[in-house]
Amino acid sequence: MIVEPKMEYMSSKDLTTMSQFRLVIIGGSGDLSLRKLIPSLYACNLEGHLGDGTIHALGRKPFTDTEFCDLICARNEHMNRHSDFFQRLKYHQFDAMIDQDYAKLSDELPNAKTTIFYLSTAPDLFHIIAEGITQCGLVDENTRVVLEKPLGDSYDSSVLLSDSIEKHIEPSKIYRIDHYLGKESVQNLMVLRFANAVIEPLWNRNYIDHVQITVAETVGVEGRAGYYDRYGALRDIIQNHMLQLLCLIAMEPPADDKPESILAEKVQVLRSLKPLKGATARRDTVRAQYTSSESKSKGYTEENGVAKGSQTETFIAMKMQIENWRWAGVPFYIRTGKCMERRLSEVVIQFKEVPHWTLNVPKKNRKANRIVIRLQPDESIQLLMQIKQPGPKSLELKQVPLDLYYSDSIEARLPDAYERLLLDVIEGNSTLFMDREEVELAWKWCDGVLDAWRDDSMPMYSYPAGTWGPEEADILIAKHKNSFWGYGQGGED
Repeated sequence: MIVEPKMEYMSSKDLTTMSQFRLVIIGGSGDLSLRKLIPSLYACNLEGHLGDGTIHALGRKPFTDTEFCDLICARNEHMNRHSDFFQRLKYHQFDAMIDQDYAKLSDELPNAKTTIFYLSTAPDLFHIIAEGITQCGLVDENTRVVLEKPLGDSYDSSVLLSDSIEKHIEPSKIYRIDHYLGKESVQNLMVLRFANAVIEPLWNRNYIDHVQITVAETVGVEGRAGYYDRYGALRDIIQNHMLQLLCLIAMEPPADDKPESILAEKVQVLRSLKPLKGATARRDTVRAQYTSSESKSKGYTEENGVAKGSQTETFIAMKMQIENWRWAGVPFYIRTGKCMERRLSEVVIQFKEVPHWTLNVPKKNRKANRIVIRLQPDESIQLLMQIKQPGPKSLELKQVPLDLYYSDSIEARLPDAYERLLLDVIEGNSTLFMDREEVELAWKWCDGVLDAWRDDSMPMYSYPAGTWGPEEADILIAKHKNSFWGYGQGGED
């Protein structure tokens, strides 16, 4: 695989020369903060990227600084309690619903040129926090506010959410985060396409047969049943992670690497998505719930916190189409689910077969090229090609991968997605963040699917936990003489 060095926007600047900042995590004692945000900042500190910035975790629990730092190290055994990182980390007891806590916070925070508020809270609190930090004078021209998903549960709710926040915070200061965009292999999608002359000329309907995007999880809804039963797989995964991947795969080359140029091309993809409504949605989508099996004692509807008779999907497979010149007639197959056989996130670009086989090869051995971009568990890019099977007998072909495994091929440590995104927001680089228009267009498309599913004729299938989903998903893609690719799903790993 030929991969050129990353484009300029893909590499962070030397942050040791940046002006002083203060990063304030509201919801700082929550799971995301303890599991991802603070460990990512710790790693950034080890690399010398935080300059003289300070980090402030806000939560309702009455921790001292020492108790909070001890809690972090207990949750993350790789973190050294004696690291100078903990000199810059402070804990503040804070309740977003109490007005006086905002004034108290304003007094406690050290002066800094740049302030970043990371809202790791329920979205119902976003507008309350936005109003509170504005009224107490914590918002100025150098303030940035990071919003975590979910950013609504429909188009209408997303519009209301953004409107309520933008009453207090200028749109240019808002960073809507999707951690998938911080993964190295996702960032490398644009480099693969636009920095390799052998790739981009083939990236269209003339050479590509279809595209697959899979996000499979082995876990169920443990600890998140109340949230998940309200959202389901379409709202939780497809509306954000998977549509963002689709945009990067399908977008036209941007004029340059500025955030607004990339955004413009992603928006055009979302505008070109063929709506899945009514009979089309019923024909081209499969939804299902996991049931109990040998690997899991409880099915979805038996989980604590799931409503009786719930019609929330834990699995989706769908066929999508992009109605533009580049992709006309090329199906995009999307598949995601919980309690599946293996944890796997990947993009498969399936090329067409050669137009004519001059080699006398059995039909079963004729395989077209494909590019497999794996996001997890191991970030890698593979180009699968046909070669002759060694031996003196008749001509036999074998499909083999040309591999780029980041962990094997690149000496540098592979950073967590949140590391990259946190550094970018500190810099003020919004390239890898979502814009309001993107979010709302994605919700508008998803609303059409959800409306179609409310029809009683749309079945809810089932699949045993620990499998690759219902057989109806395989039937969906088999209608077009294709099959899903992945671990144990055809082909060599």
